[in-house]
Amino acid sequence: MDLRMKTCLTVVAILGLSLPIWAHTDSAQLVIDHPVTIGTQQLKPGTYNLKADDGANQINVIRTDDGKTVASVPCEWVELAQKPRQTEVLFNADRVVEIDFSGKTKAVAIR
Repeated sequence: MDLRMKTCLTVVAILGLSLPIWAHTDSAQLVIDHPVTIGTQQLKPGTYNLKADDGANQINVIRTDDGKTVASVPCEWVELAQKPRQTEVLFNADRVVEIDFSGKTKAVAIR
């Protein structure tokens, strides 16, 4: 292999390994005082962090009091017409249906 090919392969390998560094996690806090459903999982009253990684098709639901992941829920990224001013968790009755992240034109829709 010539020197250019080795250099090119090294650069590609470094870029490939650094991709997870570029990924960003968006999160929203959910405080509920009654049972709520997200996906197929029912959440008990309490405080949760909802975390969505860019490009991933699932949301992790983490209890804030002990840091345990209580659910991983399928989702899809959707485009918004405008950026929301603040992060919002949207409901349909007692079911979480969407999470809009402050200053982002992409939101997460729960399947």
